[in-house]
Amino acid sequence: MNLHQVLTGAVNPGDHCFSVGSVGDQRFTAYASGCDIVILGSDFERLQIIPGAKHGNIQVGCVDCSMQQGKIAASYGNVISVFEPVNLPKEKKNLELYSQWQKSGQFFLESIAHNITWDPAGLLCTLFLNHTRLQGILEDIFERTYFHGSVYNISLLECELIMKNDSVLSLYPPRLA
Repeated sequence: MNLHQVLTGAVNPGDHCFSVGSVGDQRFTAYASGCDIVILGSDFERLQIIPGAKHGNIQVGCVDCSMQQGKIAASYGNVISVFEPVNLPKEKKNLELYSQWQKSGQFFLESIAHNITWDPAGLLCTLFLNHTRLQGILEDIFERTYFHGSVYNISLLECELIMKNDSVLSLYPPRLA
C-alpha cells in the first residue's frame, strides 16, 4: 500500500484550492494537496486521489468543480486539465458515489491561471489570467469574444477541443453542419 493511500495531505495554500461539486444528487469535495487532487464524498470519505505524477509533479494551483455535471478543472502551472466522472462497474458500487474521475482533456496557456470557475451548467470554464496575448488569439479563433479584462471564458459547447497523444489539446471553432 502506498503512503498516499493511507494519508491525505493538507490543502494547498490559497483560496482557490478546494471546491464542492456534485454528480447527480451526490455531493463531493475536491482539493489540491501538493501535486495531487484529493476527492472526498459528502461524508469526507476519500473516493479518489488523482496523482500529480501523471501531470509532471507540478503543484496544483487552483481547483473548481461543476455543480451540475461533476467535472473538475485544475491548473498545473500553465496547463488546465479537465476531469469528468465515469461510472464504476456495478460490483464496485459499495460507495455512496459511484464515479471515478478520468482526464477528459487539457489545454495549454501562456500564463498561469490563478482561479478557475465553472458556470452553473458546468459547460463554461472561466480562467482568471494575467495575459493579454490570449485575448488576440481568442479573437482570431472565435467570432465573438469570451473575455473581459483578465477574465477569459472558454465554452466547451462553442468550441471543439482536440487531443493528440493524450497530451496536446487544441481549441478550434465549432464545425459548421
